[in-house]
Amino acid sequence: MKLASKKVFLIGILFLIFSVTFSIVLSEWIIRRVYPQFTLQQAQLVSPKVFKKSKLIPSTLLENLDTQHISLTREFSSHYTTNSLGYRGPEFNVEKSDNVYRILILGDSITFGWGVEDNQTFSYLLQQQFNQEYPDKKIEIINAGWHGSYAPDSYYIYLKNEGLQLNPDLIILNLFPWNDISDLDEMVWKEMDENSMPVKIQSTARVVRKGYHVETVSSNWKFRLPILRNSHLAILAMTNLEQNSPAAVDKIKKTLRIPEPQTIPQTEVEECIYQLECSQRLQTLWQKLNNVILGINNLLVKNNIKFFINILPAHTQTFPLAEEAQPLITQVQPQKQFKDFFDQNKIEYLDPLLYFIDGNYSNYFYPKDGHPTAQGHQKLTTALADYLKNSSVLF
Repeated sequence: MKLASKKVFLIGILFLIFSVTFSIVLSEWIIRRVYPQFTLQQAQLVSPKVFKKSKLIPSTLLENLDTQHISLTREFSSHYTTNSLGYRGPEFNVEKSDNVYRILILGDSITFGWGVEDNQTFSYLLQQQFNQEYPDKKIEIINAGWHGSYAPDSYYIYLKNEGLQLNPDLIILNLFPWNDISDLDEMVWKEMDENSMPVKIQSTARVVRKGYHVETVSSNWKFRLPILRNSHLAILAMTNLEQNSPAAVDKIKKTLRIPEPQTIPQTEVEECIYQLECSQRLQTLWQKLNNVILGINNLLVKNNIKFFINILPAHTQTFPLAEEAQPLITQVQPQKQFKDFFDQNKIEYLDPLLYFIDGNYSNYFYPKDGHPTAQGHQKLTTALADYLKNSSVLF
């Protein structure tokens, strides 16, 4: 009798395990198809696999890249390629021919062309336009977006060690105030030169693994839990827990000793750059950015290379400005703050904001993602072409 009872008990336990396992597997299958969640695997799929490690700066670009990038917001799917030197764009010789006028463009994801095809980036379009308008000259534009990493201090190191060897006639720095200020927060200058400028930089927030930028401390706690971070059922349960019981989530983080990322809150950044109400932390970063810009300018003056800065607008500026009857463009921040600084230090600049506030403004940026669309890159091309053709920096 006892043996039979044990047998029944074991069968019951096995049936319970089977039932629970079957229910979990079935629920996972249903959620994957009916209500898919944003798992770590999905996060990796929508991240551009384009990076490689660099000895002196946090990252550079892979050579001979050929990859597809689907945006997190599902607003685009773009094909990215790089040449044999790791630049997005056509092949070019490091040694510049005498008949070539070479423009080197520095910047981050906007310059690289996040969200658009190779032949839709403003660097590609500008080269095409100039070579049509100046048939007696050979104008070569090199897109160094992301090749020199993703923050202005790393551009300085890139220029000293690689960019100047390309013998450019003109360098354009695309300044995107929003994250060009905040990105400096994660940069540690491991070594500095005689001008107190960086020689080697490491990021405290991101590393490169298998072609991806990976956060050293993920901003999403759900991605730090092995196995569960790729389960649609688990992510759904944890998301519901976040929404309905944040105190329980805090206890879980403390129990698992999950550190909080030390990033600057978005609201704090926006208050600083748009309203000039900056915390001490951001005031320090802004001053650091100004010093880096001066360092780049001094480097290029020393090497007799023409230089100007293109202040890239954000979609959060153009959308409200375009809906105003008479926007006071000259007073828009942070552009005005930067322009005053550039004027004081005799640095040439372009502010293309006015080009983006016409009746088609909503077509120039991806509404959720925020990066310029193909039409936005065309607007940047027009702004740059108009400026260059009427300035002393070209030829």
